[in-house]
Amino acid sequence: MSRVELTERSTAGASTSPAESDLNRHRAYTRARCTIINIRKPQSSREIRYMRTLTKLSALALLAASAMACGGDGGTNVEQRECGPGTVLVDGQCEVDESNCGEGAVLNADGQCEATDAICGDNTVYDTALGRCVPTQGIQCAEGTIEVDGQCLPENTIECDEGTVVANNQCVPAEDICGEGTEADGQDRCRPAEEACGEGTTFDVATRTCVPTSQLSCGAGTITIDGVCRLRSAVVDELAAQGTLDLDAEAGAPLELVAGEQVIFTGNIDAPEVVDGEYVQDLDNLSITGTAGQWIRVAIHANGMPEPGFVFMEEVEAPADSEVEEPVLPFSRTSDAGAGLDFSREIVIPADGTYALNVGPIAQLLELAGPAGGEDWGYVGTIELIDAPAPTAIELAADGINGDVRHLTENFYAVSNAQLDDPYITFTNFEADAQAEVQIWSDAQTLVEALPVTGTSLSFNAPSEEFFILVDRVTSSGPATRYSATFEQGQELEAETSFSQEVSLSAGQYVRVTQWNDAGESLPASISAGEEALASTSSLALRTANSGTRGLYYLANESITATVDIENDTTETIVSVFNVSVIDALAIGDVEEDFDVDRELVLTPGQRDYAKVNYLSEGYRLISTDADVELTLFGADGSEVLSGSGTLAGQLPAGEYVLLLEANSELASYSLTGDFFNTTVVSETSTPNLSIPDRITEFVSSTIAIDSCLTVLDVSIDVEITHTYRGDLYVNLIAPSGEEYALHDRTGSGTDNIYGNYPGDFNPADSLTPLVGSSGNGNWKLAVADGGSGDTGTLDSWTLNLVCAQ
Repeated sequence: MSRVELTERSTAGASTSPAESDLNRHRAYTRARCTIINIRKPQSSREIRYMRTLTKLSALALLAASAMACGGDGGTNVEQRECGPGTVLVDGQCEVDESNCGEGAVLNADGQCEATDAICGDNTVYDTALGRCVPTQGIQCAEGTIEVDGQCLPENTIECDEGTVVANNQCVPAEDICGEGTEADGQDRCRPAEEACGEGTTFDVATRTCVPTSQLSCGAGTITIDGVCRLRSAVVDELAAQGTLDLDAEAGAPLELVAGEQVIFTGNIDAPEVVDGEYVQDLDNLSITGTAGQWIRVAIHANGMPEPGFVFMEEVEAPADSEVEEPVLPFSRTSDAGAGLDFSREIVIPADGTYALNVGPIAQLLELAGPAGGEDWGYVGTIELIDAPAPTAIELAADGINGDVRHLTENFYAVSNAQLDDPYITFTNFEADAQAEVQIWSDAQTLVEALPVTGTSLSFNAPSEEFFILVDRVTSSGPATRYSATFEQGQELEAETSFSQEVSLSAGQYVRVTQWNDAGESLPASISAGEEALASTSSLALRTANSGTRGLYYLANESITATVDIENDTTETIVSVFNVSVIDALAIGDVEEDFDVDRELVLTPGQRDYAKVNYLSEGYRLISTDADVELTLFGADGSEVLSGSGTLAGQLPAGEYVLLLEANSELASYSLTGDFFNTTVVSETSTPNLSIPDRITEFVSSTIAIDSCLTVLDVSIDVEITHTYRGDLYVNLIAPSGEEYALHDRTGSGTDNIYGNYPGDFNPADSLTPLVGSSGNGNWKLAVADGGSGDTGTLDSWTLNLVCAQ
């Protein structure tokens, strides 16, 4: 590398942005050799800090060894300069001490110790390019063989079958061996011709199928080029040989990209050097002139660098005082972390202007490691204009979108028939490994709005009846990069104003009210009929919330006109979506004994559904569902009769009932079954009079054996425990299956004894509902332990009461 003089370069006749100037200046610093030269220092280090802010680089902490070899005080006084170990001062600069070269090595013209033939054996010489000793004579092949590329192969006397020819003493397929619709793949094999696969697809050799170009998966050591897997070594060598721009050279004017012309650039990331006492990462820079709406593709390939990457960034003016003013956040797109030796992505230019492609190691670009580089950290890259893809047509009111943010050409949507009066809300689901944004374009050249995805929903106004949506990632760090979104039309609700809507309900219908707003606020909501309040909540939560009142409901027993009110009680205008739905309750009707019905209704977690049933006879009833729901049964007077998770059981008189189902997870449908049973009661008592040891956590237990209960419909337990401090006690019921249910868990403080029934007199610590439907036959146990000290007692007796199906 030649000596460089770092001085202020005239800007006459050239326009250089602050970002470009900083990058060029830093590149010059990092390439300066250890010579006594006049170095212009950056002004107050502001330029360095600003460049780091824009490119997201703070990489200033690696490879101090190269600077340490220079030694000295960093000044221009030659007499005061000291050279490091292994170097001597010659004509004002530190050079390698030739005397330090070992035996068989001499100092070459570049100041490096280089081996000589002296280290090689007889009939060998030292090959500088290969860095090893090689024979002075060719290999000796046996009779009937010849040397081909350093190998002994049979003489050209072999005969090849039809369809093959001799090449290098081997039989390889003839050029015309590939049949119609196929072509040679460059590796002596035939593959389907490109026209065999449809537009936007290519032939995947691994799966032997036509796949979308974006899904083509190439094996180790290969690169996807124009939908074809090619050997990466050949591609990199070929690209490097065709390179037209050397980014190690001084930067010129911004490049104008031309349709159909691929620009190939090369460069090397040198070892970091010190500027103002800080290590500075070497970066290469290519500036281009961009036009709004242009689609470009950038690819970068390792040619010695461990993992190359880039930041493509809009060039913006530096603030006058970076200590006070925040820098303007420019448009930027970064290659993905963990991309490996090769990376390619598409970028859409958002506005006319100058853009910088900053190339360097991806770990340093993403601030994952300190400065790094070396003389063999080469790369080769390409940048080109590409045609904009054909957008997918959607209507916001009817269609959702989904895809992968890494496949930009598949995330371009053309919207038609948009309504202009109210804003739209997108309910989005973005996976965690990508930083993404949704762009709204009024036409193919005009970006209206770029919305960073920071939560689950976004709001925007349609710029016209027809416009474009583009979903893109800024960068990503893993494979979880899929997204999905649905669109709904919202409205602006000013502070301290209300949304109202009238609904008409027939008997057996219910109204469901939900809301979402871009402020994330829970709002007061009510349902009323005239002066009568039917249902209300002070905080109707977002319908996407994990908890809270996510819906307000009212089930009508007669025809009625109701009014729904939702109030914005915040001090800000919010964009809101209100959903007021009238739904027919599931009408099970008159039931003598059993019923089995199916329901198709989409429920999200927290949403409810209602069913009405009229039992014509008294009896023991079991209601169960295959869905993950909570069930509550109400009588005709609105009082709660039974409740449980997925199953209800109990003795019910004849009459009308309302069943409420509340979803725990998302449902599209469910089945509901009602069974009628003739019942028998099995009741067995044990009087063990077991002493309960004081402050010993091991349980004492008593067993009752049951052999006449095939199916449990209900269970209760009568307990008589004498103890002087109820709050010390654990009492557990153990079913024949081995499942354990806590009845008493050290509650009741200093109250004496436990005399009574679970769940009749005492609420069990664990619900006994899961026992319904299980077999009652086997050994049941009651286990008791004393977890406190100073009080004692006995398990006097207990009775197991089972209602069983006949």
